[in-house]
Amino acid sequence: MVKEGLIEVGDYNGKRHKYVTLTEKGEEFSKKTVDLVLAEEIAAFEDMDASEREFAMKLLAKYSDSLSRRMSKFR
Repeated sequence: MVKEGLIEVGDYNGKRHKYVTLTEKGEEFSKKTVDLVLAEEIAAFEDMDASEREFAMKLLAKYSDSLSRRMSKFR
């Protein structure tokens, strides 16, 4: 993405941490792609009734917690 001119990467306070920012070209790309995908994800979520959304969120939270615990061994 750096090569394509979509993002810039830099050092954060001279530490091992990095920061990533979108370039102007990256902002335009985001508006054309990412924003549209997010809008469709929201629309699909809204196709469910309230109880289905609540159940889906509980399942996603459980999945996320489990994945986070499992991935912690790689830190």
